Parts: sequence; structure tokens; C-alpha cells
Amino acid sequence: MSDRLTTWIVAVMLIIFNTLQILDAVNCIQCNIKVKGANNNCDDPRNVTDCEACLKTYTKIVNHESWLNERSSEYYSKLCIRKTATSKIRDAGCYKQTNNGGYTEQCYCYTNGCNSADNRVLHKGVLAIALTGVPLLKYFIG
Repeated sequence: MSDRLTTWIVAVMLIIFNTLQILDAVNCIQCNIKVKGANNNCDDPRNVTDCEACLKTYTKIVNHESWLNERSSEYYSKLCIRKTATSKIRDAGCYKQTNNGGYTEQCYCYTNGCNSADNRVLHKGVLAIALTGVPLLKYFIG
């Protein structure tokens, strides 16, 4: 078998593997929520598996304590949306809703660790595309 054909077969197999991985459940960070009576703050977040989507929520509330005296509170939470709650899922992206004296922003995402604080998790899809792109270019360009 020629080197070009071998490279092409490996590239196609990696693309197929990547597609199958995308169909799998994602892992999400979960913190600043209460689960079964126990608090989990973001200083020690949990990694939750078998999620349909990840959600990061930011809420800012402005309290008017007296004339020209305001105090604001901010709250972050991150969670896993399970397959049983798919009616709560929206398209990937952030959605902002104003409320009395503040707002809530909810960001939905669909890759492993996408709701983490630093978002530096490398998705398998990006890696597979990078690994297959170079051999495919070499194959087709010559």
C-alpha cells in the first residue's frame, strides 16, 4: 500500500472516530449549586459526566437600600444538564434576561469542560481535525 493511501485511510478513520465522539455525552463542571442537600462551591468544583449540555449562569442583582444608595450582588453557577432535562436546552451561546434591578446571563455549550473557569480544555474534535488536516492537504496537494 502506498504512503499516500495509508495516510488517507488513517485520516478518514480519525474523522469517523471524531464524529462518533461528538455524539457521546459531554463532561461539565458543576459548582455553586445544591445537590442532595450538599453545597458545592466553585473553589472545589465537581467534574460531572454523562451530560447532554453544560450551562454557566451569571446573575447580578442590584438592591436599592435607600435614596441613591445601591448595593449589588453577583452569583455564578455551573452545571450539567442531564439527558432527562433536554427541554431546558437551548442552542450554544449566551442568553441575557433582565429582571428587577439586575440581569441573568445563561451560556450553553456542548463540548467537554466548556463551562469551566478557564475554558482551556482541548476538544477531541479540534485535535482530530488538526491531525487529519495536514495529511489530507499533503495527499490532495501532492
